[in-house]
Amino acid sequence: MNKNDIFIFLSGMITLVFIYFLMIVDAKLNSAMGDTLVPDSLPTESLIMVHDTETDEIVEVPFYDAPVEVPLYTPDTLECMALNIYHEARGDNYAGKVAVSDVVLNRVNDTRYPNTICDVIYQGGEERGRCHFSWYCDGRSDIPFDDIAWQEAEMIAKEVLENQQGITEGATHYHAYTIRPDWVNDRGMQMVGRIGDHVFYRWN
Repeated sequence: MNKNDIFIFLSGMITLVFIYFLMIVDAKLNSAMGDTLVPDSLPTESLIMVHDTETDEIVEVPFYDAPVEVPLYTPDTLECMALNIYHEARGDNYAGKVAVSDVVLNRVNDTRYPNTICDVIYQGGEERGRCHFSWYCDGRSDIPFDDIAWQEAEMIAKEVLENQQGITEGATHYHAYTIRPDWVNDRGMQMVGRIGDHVFYRWN
């Protein structure tokens, strides 16, 4: 074996050792990254109740630590809002129905009123003259009789609850444009304007 053969042999051995060293380093790096990206144990799964807007049913879905998009309403709040639209603004135009709904949401966000949609709508109870929305204590049946108007009320209630984009500038009160109740003269009550068949007011 001459010097050239020895040199070639040693060069090959050094190259093989170097490649082996790189393979070991690469394996360790991959292992470390794998430990970071794929933890040994995932968060414990639990179940939460979510309203399925397509089937209108309450269903159980898996829940981890990651945020889960949950609708802001339930079948109960949807029905309460739809009933209020139906009875308060059944003959009004689209904007008027949305505006009446907006007043309910504004009251929910106001500390002077209950903090849920149904509680706001049913505030005062069924005793005549004490309820905040007259249809609830007028002594008449609250069951909708106009199917088309009821379907429209449900549709608008769903839109309002999903979008929650107010059009009444924070109004918490309204009355039919054909009357002028005494409360409009209360201190701090400011008129916002007329939308559809109602005139809207808010507290300063």
